[in-house]
Amino acid sequence: SYRFGREGSSNDGVDESDVEDIQSSGRRRKVVAEWDLYMDTVQIKGSNIPLLRNLLDNPNLRLKSRDLSNLLEQSVDSYTTPRPKLYTTYVDDGMRIVRDEDDHVFIYGRVSESEEESDYKGVMADLG
Repeated sequence: SYRFGREGSSNDGVDESDVEDIQSSGRRRKVVAEWDLYMDTVQIKGSNIPLLRNLLDNPNLRLKSRDLSNLLEQSVDSYTTPRPKLYTTYVDDGMRIVRDEDDHVFIYGRVSESEEESDYKGVMADLG
């Protein structure tokens, strides 16, 4: 299970997921790693909407997205759980460049060595 977060933004989404390393697809660009992403839980921290923020910042509140997906697959014939593929095209100690199946580019920068969750108690909600 890996934790992905977007730090330094107005809110911090923490996603827990299983990431499976799979073979390179033979794309023209050099692929360092190819990942099959299967979401498990999602948390939203530091929302900029004041009342919603009070609810979402509860440390016990998590959306069990994998459980919800399994329920939907069992209940809705046309539903299939999304399992996007991510292609890491560059990685070093401070940055990772990833492309998704639709060739959208995502650049992640390490802003801290800490693996502790961000604390937003001292940051005011600003409504955007």
